[in-house]
Amino acid sequence: MSIKEKIRQKRNIDLDLSHRCPMLCPMCWRQSDPAAAKRGHDMTMENFLKVVKFVKADELQGFIYFAGALSDPIHHPNFIDFLKVCAKYKINCEVQTASSFKSKEWFIEAFKAHPEARWQFGIDGLPKDSHKYRINQDGEKLFNIMKESVKYLNQKPIWQYIVFNYNEIHIEYCKQWAFELGCKFKLVISGKATDLELPHFEQYIPTKEEHIASRNSNTDSISQFVIYDKV
Repeated sequence: MSIKEKIRQKRNIDLDLSHRCPMLCPMCWRQSDPAAAKRGHDMTMENFLKVVKFVKADELQGFIYFAGALSDPIHHPNFIDFLKVCAKYKINCEVQTASSFKSKEWFIEAFKAHPEARWQFGIDGLPKDSHKYRINQDGEKLFNIMKESVKYLNQKPIWQYIVFNYNEIHIEYCKQWAFELGCKFKLVISGKATDLELPHFEQYIPTKEEHIASRNSNTDSISQFVIYDKV
């Protein structure tokens, strides 16, 4: 079996842990189908341990992505306990959050629970402007938490930056800022953006050689992204 075939067989899982999120991002599934979140519930520890067992059984060591379509993972009541379980069983995981509705102390506890976890912070533009899309977000608070995370995590955190017409002029500035902080920079062209929100300049769309395309199964939209790291 080739390496490529082995990678395809890795047991990677994307988990939507709950129905909880305080954000009102316009392109979110929660906004297009408000009833969807009401049908959700909090994943139990019993079921989470089943996921861990499934991933752990993979000799290639799979990956758990805490990246919900209906929720922000940090708002699951037992999220830090889930991170501790991942640390105990040496499970690779990534936390994708855009919520600033937790204290700095809570985040530090979460970082310490699993220092090998990879964290991705959704801050779309300058921190003071991110709320223009991430409605209800305190972008400056979340930026400072991302900055703080470098002290506790063994992997570089990722600054995720969805491009809109209000933030496209700050892309290069924020990319360099991310590098100065010790972060990676993930540039995203979302397939769900409306014509009014799309960037004006095509030069920000990743080239075929560098982009990774991902399909959103809920909306059948395609996003393009590229992750930059300081060489």
